[in-house]
Amino acid sequence: MEGCALPVKQTSIRITWVAVVTSSICAVFWLCWGIYFYWNNARLINFLAAWIPFVLSLLLAFVPEQKMSTAKKYLWRGSVIAIGFIWSVVLWRQQFIMDITAQQDQQRIVMTAVNQSNRHSDQQIGTVRSDVQGVKTDIQGIKKDLESRIDETIERSTSALDESIRKVNKPLPPELAKLQFSIFAQDVPDSNLPVLDRTVNRDQNGNVPVDVSFMNISGTAAEGVDVWLYVCDLCAFASEPSGFDRPQGLNEHARHRIIALLNPGAAFEKMTIVVKFPEQLMSFDIGFRYSCKACGKISDIQTAKVFVLPASKSAK
Repeated sequence: MEGCALPVKQTSIRITWVAVVTSSICAVFWLCWGIYFYWNNARLINFLAAWIPFVLSLLLAFVPEQKMSTAKKYLWRGSVIAIGFIWSVVLWRQQFIMDITAQQDQQRIVMTAVNQSNRHSDQQIGTVRSDVQGVKTDIQGIKKDLESRIDETIERSTSALDESIRKVNKPLPPELAKLQFSIFAQDVPDSNLPVLDRTVNRDQNGNVPVDVSFMNISGTAAEGVDVWLYVCDLCAFASEPSGFDRPQGLNEHARHRIIALLNPGAAFEKMTIVVKFPEQLMSFDIGFRYSCKACGKISDIQTAKVFVLPASKSAK
């Protein structure tokens, strides 16, 4: 029976190879399983691509081929070839993932740039729209202002045209002649006329002589002028004024005269009125009224006041 027993050394080598083969099969199984589930994981692929050469170096370094049997040599060489193949596949997969990652990065960069460009364009378009809206509002305001001004100009032009037509159809009325009464005074400049108050002396008969006149202060000639002079109720005409008359029915304190023409800016000649005046009074009024063809209706009486010195101071 002793001739049938296996050598101890041969038995230990077989156990070692069984352990190695079993461990290798498990390692390959777990490697394949990991690659299957993490085939798209870039980190795992990079890890395998980096460490598989190290495994090959271990096989080449610690397995002496010359001590192996023929079967073991084929097994060892097949293992090296398989690991090299796996390494090539891993390298190919690594390159493939890198290409996909690069494309994704490019797409992401392009999309980011496009999104930023779109946002910038939207902002610019929004700004332009805001500016356009502002310009549109300004144009609308200008349009309304122009319409208002055009309407106002048309209205003014229409009013002016109507006024011109009325002026053409209906001529302006001529200026009325206007006379101004004054006490005659040679020592008074024209700028101070009319003189409407004056101090005079009595004459030798105790009467009061007063020189008066009147002037056409308008731009229209006065034709056919009727002139009336009045003295106070306590006064009387000491003599009839030269050129004056007293028509029937006229008050005794009034006198009348007709003047044919008095041109614009012209003054009538000096007229002297001699008035009887009570000595106890100090002043009296002289009234003047006129009417003419171009004077219109005159109802007001122009008056001038005459101050009389007392009889004791009248002789000079």
